[in-house]
Amino acid sequence: MNSRNLLNAALLLAVAGIAAFLYFRPKPAEEPSFKVSTLQPEQISRIQVERPGSPPMILEKRDESWFLTAPLAARADVFKTRQLLDVATAASKQRLPAEDLARFDLDKPVATLTLGTQVFRFGGINPLSQEQYLTTQDGVFPVPAYYGAALPARAEDLVSRFPLADDEIPVAFRLPAAELVRQADGRWELKPAKQGLSQDDLNRWAEQWKFSAEQAMPAANTAAAPETVTVTLKSGKTLAFRIVQREPQLVLLREDEGMQYQFSKEAGNKLLDPGS
Repeated sequence: MNSRNLLNAALLLAVAGIAAFLYFRPKPAEEPSFKVSTLQPEQISRIQVERPGSPPMILEKRDESWFLTAPLAARADVFKTRQLLDVATAASKQRLPAEDLARFDLDKPVATLTLGTQVFRFGGINPLSQEQYLTTQDGVFPVPAYYGAALPARAEDLVSRFPLADDEIPVAFRLPAAELVRQADGRWELKPAKQGLSQDDLNRWAEQWKFSAEQAMPAANTAAAPETVTVTLKSGKTLAFRIVQREPQLVLLREDEGMQYQFSKEAGNKLLDPGS
């Protein structure tokens, strides 16, 4: 056997030895995991968030959609609502007895979350592990701090910033200077017509009404505005958006919900002009 064959054989033996070691070595013990709840997020229909000195924030599920019902009424932000529901599936490496809560800053919780009927109280953060202490069902659980960070500081943080809900499909827009209507064949017709605008351009423009605003808030001023955008939905429902202001940002007031949506000047100009 020449030297090359000897080298190849030695390499094969080495590889086989490493493979055998990896296969037969003792498996590391799995870290313990303690679930904070047996709730299933899809079964929860009511959420309440409380912070010291502030009124409770209450969300309720209607059909498959979430709505903020107190201290104000509005469609709820889908992503932020899911973050709250995620607490039901949280797990911890430890389950400590719910005793001497002051050492976990749980005697005066920074926030309390109620999912259905189960109550979760959030306390201090461990400076070494950066985990936050949570107590529920007679146990204290160190959990990743992002669960507590997702709890809103105020009700406005839970409001959806989308002027149209997911199931609200527009088929016509009546703007201050134009009208865009979807025909039976699916094509958009713009009046007055503008040269150079394709169906793709009009589709993209209509999709902008499904985008998020920079800010959403309860209407501060419901006085009549000189201009209105009327949006007709596929369901046959008609929505009126008052143009509260154009400068320095566009502010639209959705009349049926009493919510104002603020857009940047650039985005606002595009929303009001299919040719921009």
